[in-house]
Amino acid sequence: MKGKVLVTDTLFIFDEHVKMLNDAGYEVVRVEKPDMSEEELCEAVKEKVGYILGGIECVTDKVIDAATDLNAIVFTGTGFKGHIPGWQHALEKGINIGTTPYANVYEVSE
Repeated sequence: MKGKVLVTDTLFIFDEHVKMLNDAGYEVVRVEKPDMSEEELCEAVKEKVGYILGGIECVTDKVIDAATDLNAIVFTGTGFKGHIPGWQHALEKGINIGTTPYANVYEVSE
């Protein structure tokens, strides 16, 4: 097992995406509470190697410091800085930030 990936996205990450992560050797830990508090998020990111952010939670410096094994945060959309105010701190700690520009264009147009 390559590690655990936290997924808070409930709109764009489907069972087939979870299967792809599982097939690649990752265990997916899904939290379907889009408005987690800072304390809840601090607990949720512990021992996760990846984090797919799709809720409305806020990734602060405190959350970044609680992330013991995190390698990457992927925001499902664009404009991640509003949801990851700790993005610079993450980069300083070697945590990569990714986005999925245009991935949700069809859903928004609907």
